[in-house]
Amino acid sequence: MNYTSLTFRTLFAEQLAQNPDAAAVVDGGRSWSWRELDQKTDAIAGFLASKGVRAGNHVGLCAVNSASWIAAFFAINRLGAMAMLINAALSAEEIRKVRDCGDVRYLLSDVKGCDGIGLGEHVFDLHAAESQVLPYEPTLRDECDDPSVVIFTSGSTGRPKGVLLSAYNIIRSAEAFADRLQLTAEDRVCLPLPFFHIFGLGMLMATILRHAEIHLISGRHVTGMIEALTNGRCTVLALVPTLALALVSNPSYDAGSVGVLRRMVLGGSACGATMLHRLLEALPESCELQIVYGLSEMVPITITNPGRSAEALAASVGRPVDAVRIRVAENGEILARGEQLMAGYYRTALEDQSIDADGWLHTGDLGELDDDGRLRFRGRSKDVIIRGGENIMPEEVVDALMACSGVADARVFGEPDEFWGETVLAVVALTDGFVPDERRLTAELESRLAKFKRPSRFVFLKSFPQLANGKVDMVALKRLCLTVPHDG
Repeated sequence: MNYTSLTFRTLFAEQLAQNPDAAAVVDGGRSWSWRELDQKTDAIAGFLASKGVRAGNHVGLCAVNSASWIAAFFAINRLGAMAMLINAALSAEEIRKVRDCGDVRYLLSDVKGCDGIGLGEHVFDLHAAESQVLPYEPTLRDECDDPSVVIFTSGSTGRPKGVLLSAYNIIRSAEAFADRLQLTAEDRVCLPLPFFHIFGLGMLMATILRHAEIHLISGRHVTGMIEALTNGRCTVLALVPTLALALVSNPSYDAGSVGVLRRMVLGGSACGATMLHRLLEALPESCELQIVYGLSEMVPITITNPGRSAEALAASVGRPVDAVRIRVAENGEILARGEQLMAGYYRTALEDQSIDADGWLHTGDLGELDDDGRLRFRGRSKDVIIRGGENIMPEEVVDALMACSGVADARVFGEPDEFWGETVLAVVALTDGFVPDERRLTAELESRLAKFKRPSRFVFLKSFPQLANGKVDMVALKRLCLTVPHDG
């Protein structure tokens, strides 16, 4: 198949023609065929058209993963409108900021509170939208390289930015995922990743490209994953490291019941050797790990080969995928360019874009390339802690902490200090049976870290605030911990 000329519409049409009665989506024990998904998509498209949605309009999609979300995404595309993908966990005030950032005119949602975002009668219930079939005229223009999707990212600022993506960008991303993960039509892919993030959307489209089954989770993340993996006999699981650890640490998890799982794909945050050891010990012997590196602006950039060596997997984030080039600038910043790269940030001045005149994306990440072309991720440039002139990479300190007894999870960042400029603050979640003990942890770190890298202060929490995709919400965590008194 020539993926470079595919659009979302032709991708869906091919699935419908080849596999009309095959399972497209499985969610909570309910299965939808491609024919049923097509009918659901037509119903939503007809509803939106009846409410005035036309080609070029910006339609927000603010909902949790479901067959209805997938149908709504394709329905918006059938009308030639722009799909503005919004985090379903946002508050009404945060959605208002996204609305303004992306000029959202209409909103489809399955979450409460969206009627208060200032769009009046243009806020529609997603499930009501699919309740009847209304006639509509699909747009005739369907260019694969026209921007048609916006994903919102805020990084550490808390202010949304709209990442403009075309069908070409996303389907090329999907092709890279499908090839490197060796997906086939026999696979059953479990996707707890939210589709309003690029990792989840890319894996969704990769699963469709390979005619594999999409398995969604219901209810709480971990219990839903266990049910999907067990009852759906899933072969591939894509998620962020925090959720992976939560999965294998859950009392209901049993490696024997997920024995057909052949691949776990991790992305979204760094993975140290200690964390990978824990995962590999808990996973069935048949399951290999792969690490993905990318950003909302471009994913995947690199993917590791599948394997079961924690040391090898922790040593790099792999080589660039096809049609992607990377280099490391003199200041250590990772630069990338290729066919998955966004068109730019929506309604953002040229000088504030992260793509330079030669087409290189400036990632803001630091890294190194080895002699075999593998990329070693060293952390975010803005997260480097500078203590008395010494640079400290938070990932190195986190990896050392994760090797300490009783540490279930850890995060590290700089804390302002009048003398040193910055010192290291460690936030630690302990496993059951362990009590907070700074002296014990400090003593265990003596053999693992130079003195200047060791935390000057610890904050112990039962759990960390999380984003909707399972990643730790570092903005909220920093705000919380930097207000904790030093004597507290």
